[in-house]
Amino acid sequence: EKRAWFPDIFSREDGKGFILFIKKNLIYDEICIADFIFEGDNLQFGEISCPLKSRELEEFFSPDISPDGKKVVFSYLRRNGFLDLAVFDIETKTLQFITQDDNQDLFPSFTQDGKIVFTSFREGRYLLYLYDGEKFTKISENPEGILVGRIYNQKLYSVFIQNGKTYVGESEVKELEGATFTR
Repeated sequence: EKRAWFPDIFSREDGKGFILFIKKNLIYDEICIADFIFEGDNLQFGEISCPLKSRELEEFFSPDISPDGKKVVFSYLRRNGFLDLAVFDIETKTLQFITQDDNQDLFPSFTQDGKIVFTSFREGRYLLYLYDGEKFTKISENPEGILVGRIYNQKLYSVFIQNGKTYVGESEVKELEGATFTR
């Protein structure tokens, strides 16, 4: 049985775009793309392609499409039980592993300028980190932990836990300190 999870959409001003989703199969996952064109009041879907297939017993989670629609960042569950990050280039069909270590890295998203913000369980709690293509930087500090974060127009929007309650916050993006990640 096949199931579609974690949809994300990319559209351009000309009405063309695609819906990206993860297809869950019994023993592997696929990243799939359904092209569409929107003309007037008419939405037409084109072909569905699945350019990336996981290895057996690995799973994909929480994909996010880059602002230019050329890449997708996502978490994947490795066979050893750890969650890491990868970027798939839709045009060249190449895969780049961003993290591969014993910490849980999840909920990645692209910033407007192409950096990646994500949640990671380091220092004994979930915190937000930023990856600029070369280095990692911790950008959040919360005693109990950040669950999910997104950056938009240089503002950090996050869901966090404090005193046992869940909150949504808005703050300035601040690079607190560099971070070491195994790649």
